Amino acid sequence: MNSILLVCVVLLTVVAIISVVYFVIAMSQVTHVAKRLEETLNKVNCELDSIHKISGRCLEFAGFFPKTWVKVATTVLPLVTSFVLRKRK
Repeated sequence: MNSILLVCVVLLTVVAIISVVYFVIAMSQVTHVAKRLEETLNKVNCELDSIHKISGRCLEFAGFFPKTWVKVATTVLPLVTSFVLRKRK
């Protein structure tokens, strides 16, 4: 009876050690992925800031024109670009 109990305790100890090792490996990978994700999100944030600045300047520039010209340009421009892109293909 004591030998069965000893085998169970040894097996439980081995299982606990293996579980801890896999847990540490998984947490290490999660930490690595989180750092890479943070770097990527910081780069995306910088790019979005520059896009925001450019779009703000475009809006300021468009503010100098009458609203009717802006409406005409926003309606005609997509049609012209799609026509040009189809012609290139």
